Amino acid sequence: MSSSARRASVSALARPRAPSRAPSPIARCSQARAPACFLIGAKLWTLIIVSLTYVMAVKFRELRTSDWLNANLRKNLSNYGVSITIISLTILSSLLTPVLGIFDLRYLNVPTIIEPTWKDPMTGLARPWIVQAGGYAKPFPTWAIFLMIAPAIGGCLLGYLDQNLTEVLVNRKDRMFKKLPAYHLSNMVVGLVLYPFCAILGLPAPHPATVRSLAHVMAVTSTVTVPLPDGKGTTVRVTGVAEQRVSHLAIHILILICLTAGSVLRYVPQPIIIGVFLFLGIASIRGNQMFDRLFVLLSFERERWPNYYYVQDVDRREMTRFTLLQTVIVVTMVAISRVSQIAIVFPFLMATMVPVRLYLIPKFFSKEAIDVLDR
Repeated sequence: MSSSARRASVSALARPRAPSRAPSPIARCSQARAPACFLIGAKLWTLIIVSLTYVMAVKFRELRTSDWLNANLRKNLSNYGVSITIISLTILSSLLTPVLGIFDLRYLNVPTIIEPTWKDPMTGLARPWIVQAGGYAKPFPTWAIFLMIAPAIGGCLLGYLDQNLTEVLVNRKDRMFKKLPAYHLSNMVVGLVLYPFCAILGLPAPHPATVRSLAHVMAVTSTVTVPLPDGKGTTVRVTGVAEQRVSHLAIHILILICLTAGSVLRYVPQPIIIGVFLFLGIASIRGNQMFDRLFVLLSFERERWPNYYYVQDVDRREMTRFTLLQTVIVVTMVAISRVSQIAIVFPFLMATMVPVRLYLIPKFFSKEAIDVLDR
């Protein structure tokens, strides 16, 4: 072999190889040898699954008041409609994603081992269950302890307001609870038991799960739809609530079981869970006066407004201004909470709503209107 040929072969071996590219969806589809590979993108399939989840959950809920099947079967299908939706759409998605050429759909990220998620970068081992207050890689500076007081106050305000807000929404007067609420007991349990326990183990701070709490109380509430006096609409009236502790205990036992079912839950697509939360969030809006007023204001013909008590007892202009003010506040606070750079001020902003309600709002609205619109 000549010297020039040897140099050429050596340079070819020394030349870095181009990184191998991931196979295209078309190539992966052909490799899968699917009978019909339509190459629907994961984003489009996510939108389809979210929509199907929401629609199926709504239809199962409406089945309770329909004329289909018999009363017991309608009741059982309505009660377990969300679970049926999750299982059926999980099976459907697992069967169709290979056929449709979808290989990058997101699934639940559930660990198979119950252990702390932080791992030592030097050893790769998970940290001990008990958090080392003095730090891991290097000692935690003393000045940083005092620096954390300000965000700790914000977290305390957020937990306190979130806890009380959820309890107020759950313990509404129209639910006609027979057992009295225990606001102070709930805050004492959270402050003395849950928060210290989570801090010692390095767990996320507990929260009252407003949407899930409202969905639970609505599930054990019996209602009846009655027409309004003027016949221009209907309203939902509570007839009773099954006040017991069995459902709470069963829910949390099932949550504990889910910790050991990671190998099964990881097959559930994330879009299904997004659709379930969308359903729970929209379902919890029902009966919220602010959203009811927003829907009323979308009808510009006053004579077509339903005969709600706040429509009859409050001037239209005052009700419109109060509703728009509430909407602006809600949109602003949600926007701030979604921006990570300024999200730390969110709990302090929520705390400012108390003096705003007590001292600023009464200057622009009459006492009678506030009593009716701010129930």
